[in-house]
Amino acid sequence: RIRFALWAPDTASHLQRSGVAGLSLDTARYSAMTTAADLLWAAVPLLTLAGEQMVSRISASLLLALPAPLLLARNREDFEAIGIRLGRGAAEWERKGRPPPSAA
Repeated sequence: RIRFALWAPDTASHLQRSGVAGLSLDTARYSAMTTAADLLWAAVPLLTLAGEQMVSRISASLLLALPAPLLLARNREDFEAIGIRLGRGAAEWERKGRPPPSAA
């Protein structure tokens, strides 16, 4: 399931709603930056692909610092395969009526 959210009026609201996500897919060209840190703080798995420019490597740096390298894709095909695997796993846990375990 994909959910889109409107702008949060304050940081507390933003962090509270971040926790409902089962997985965050980072963008390839510009990483999530502060939002990535917020999601990781809320224990939301973040899948990313490091790019050539600094702005596309920030989320990867966060994952390596945790360490959570399993969520750092090597290429676009790897990103897609990991995302599908994690998405299917989350859907299976949802069908069982339980929250999925952290992928990190």
